[in-house]
Amino acid sequence: MDRNDYFIDPESATEMARLLEQDKLITGGKPLPEQSVASLDHITDVLDIACGPGGWALELSRLAPHMHITGIDISERMIAFANQLARAESANAHFIKMDIKDLSFEMETFDLINMRFISGFMLRESWMPLIETCKSLLRPGGILRITESEAAVTNNAAQTEMTDYIVRSMYLSHRGFNPSTTMGIVNKLPYFLRQAGFTPVHIYPSAIDISYGQEQAQAVQQDFSIALHLLKPFLLRANIIHSPQAFDDLLEQMRDGWSRPDYTGIWFLLTAWGIK
Repeated sequence: MDRNDYFIDPESATEMARLLEQDKLITGGKPLPEQSVASLDHITDVLDIACGPGGWALELSRLAPHMHITGIDISERMIAFANQLARAESANAHFIKMDIKDLSFEMETFDLINMRFISGFMLRESWMPLIETCKSLLRPGGILRITESEAAVTNNAAQTEMTDYIVRSMYLSHRGFNPSTTMGIVNKLPYFLRQAGFTPVHIYPSAIDISYGQEQAQAVQQDFSIALHLLKPFLLRANIIHSPQAFDDLLEQMRDGWSRPDYTGIWFLLTAWGIK
């Protein structure tokens, strides 16, 4: 298996558009839903790792204009777009092209570091070094906040089969922690934070009902569809789906299942955060 970190082209315009829509779905104007207003008073400097086109950082800037927010991402296209949005809004946020493997900031610079949905490009052995680095970048009392999701649980047989292909491919490429069923990342987040010495460590679970006819179902299905098209070359290279036609047929069966009135599904997410 290829162990290149980025299996989706980071400069893809399609991926940037998907992330912008995904942010509306996931953040929804509440970038820190697990935090009380009082807990934000001491936060002045924020780092958003793998910020994409800047959606989360700009939402936080609108909520707390006193904060100085820095976003980093590997993609030049997304950083340029995020900076354009920040200028248009006069937001107290700026965005820098930077690789997650080389966080070149001074120690104890930030009060809050946010990471969301990075498991797709993180090798298993890279998690603890990254978390240790983030700890060194936080001031005493600072917060490291990580959000990840697991595959949706549904009654759609084709979706379950597609999920299993993805999980197996991720595991073989040294990303996922389980060889089947789930990526195994959500349950690791509190463990990683405790291992790095964060205390206390908290979790904030959430779920989106993606069943037929539910409010957010169509948006999530659109997000899944685009992500799968972008993942298609990676899955074919893994030799788990053996032909482009087999992938297309399975995706079509999955979409057919979404249109059935008896389709049910829940998509699970977890935010874990720890205090330095």
